[in-house]
Amino acid sequence: MNIELLEEIGLTRSEIKVYLALLELGSSSTGKIVDKSKVASSKIYEILDKLIQKGLVSFIIKSGVKHFEASPPERIMDYIQEKENKFAKQKKNLKDMLPELELKRRLSHYKSEATVFKGLKGAKTAYDDVLKTMRKGEEYYVIGSGEAYPSILRFFKNYHKKRSAKGVRVKLLFSEKGREWADNMKNMPLTEIRFASAQMLASSFILIYKEKTLISVVAQEDITLFRIDNKEVANSFRSQFEQLWNQDTRILKGINAIQDLFEDMLNHKEVDFIGARGYFVDKRPKFIDRWEKEAKKKGFRMRNIVDPGVKGHRITNFSFAQTRYTLPKEFSELSVFWIFGNKVAISNWVGKEPIVVIIENKNLNRMYKKQFELLWNQEINSYKGNEGIKNAFENIVNELKPGEEVHIMGVYEFGKEFLPLALYFQKIRSEKGIKAKFLMNQNAKNIAKEFRKYPPLEIRFMEEGIFTPAIFIIYNDKVIINLAREKTFFVMQSKSAAQAYEQYFQLMWKTAKQ
Repeated sequence: MNIELLEEIGLTRSEIKVYLALLELGSSSTGKIVDKSKVASSKIYEILDKLIQKGLVSFIIKSGVKHFEASPPERIMDYIQEKENKFAKQKKNLKDMLPELELKRRLSHYKSEATVFKGLKGAKTAYDDVLKTMRKGEEYYVIGSGEAYPSILRFFKNYHKKRSAKGVRVKLLFSEKGREWADNMKNMPLTEIRFASAQMLASSFILIYKEKTLISVVAQEDITLFRIDNKEVANSFRSQFEQLWNQDTRILKGINAIQDLFEDMLNHKEVDFIGARGYFVDKRPKFIDRWEKEAKKKGFRMRNIVDPGVKGHRITNFSFAQTRYTLPKEFSELSVFWIFGNKVAISNWVGKEPIVVIIENKNLNRMYKKQFELLWNQEINSYKGNEGIKNAFENIVNELKPGEEVHIMGVYEFGKEFLPLALYFQKIRSEKGIKAKFLMNQNAKNIAKEFRKYPPLEIRFMEEGIFTPAIFIIYNDKVIINLAREKTFFVMQSKSAAQAYEQYFQLMWKTAKQ
């Protein structure tokens, strides 16, 4: 037996000898185990205790004597899995530490220019300098996250009251770990808050004002601050902040991200939904009670295009909401499009928590707005069944010239019953020399192998966790929504809608993997 392998997974040679002896002996007292394993009798209980901790040995007491027994060999795989899980957690924790370690490395170059403040009194001195330096109407920036300890949180709430009273503006950029901070600051005047998907520091806040950088490290109820009076450092952190703050696209996770969107909507007069089925409304009813009252006060307006299955849900009964039930259920079941302000947000409820892609772009928002109006005001043509879908595929090929391109987004593992139709399209497209770009879901890799037999084409895969329940085919001034499982095509002929989907396709294409 290759006992070296057992050593490599973390067992000592003595532990291996005892475990193998127990496998052969069955339930045994320590005397028999010592004789069989040849380990020192003085060490036997220590070795058995370690094996018990690892789940590889158990015991019972018979007539006042402990009898030990080896766990089934399959338990070794469980032991390895536990070690892998522990290693994965350690790896994640280390990854979380990297930004802070990098910060320490960067700060080491400016020790001579750094002033250190300790405790809440030191924090007051440091933040008094911020208020003294900044004038009314000026703005500074904060990147931060960390646990909100009560005394530290009270200090910052009092500070921000003074800051807003003086007329100084602030932009706060938090990671998900800074949510409690955000909840306590969001209603203060002259305060703008965003959440970023980028990895943030685990227990630090970086404040950039004028040519100064103030770094606050919070640990339990204590706080230590470093102020660096260096223009180069301030500009470096300011550039990092602006890059994160101004990014067009952010990917956030969790139900709190949906709550942020609901709160953000109230800063605008209206929102248009495509496919909102009220999942969040069901998850956070108390929040929605407060949100609905505030929406009424502000004269908020909501329109929603969804499938008939949503009729009667609370999201359709808001006094300020209008709903049309013209969307296929397969399209709206997972993906929701939010159109408001200058933003388009796409939320996908996969697994236990939603994933939200937020795109802040005026032109894209305007295009999606036009697409919404088209869906709101017009009917959509449909093709059903095998022959109908074949006709739709043939129309695509007939309307495109050799060398022209069609873009397909959202291909998933749609099953064998639809595969012949999909391959028929690939065959006639390839024969005519029409190019194709396929943006597929992760579960479509087997289908990708079949598609690659029909060039010219390119295939990329969307990131893990991002899933589209329908297939979108974009060409010329048309968008086709393909509900493969129902063998139904819905065709929109609209230049603005096609441009909107094409722009979204290009955005997702850039971040996808080959």
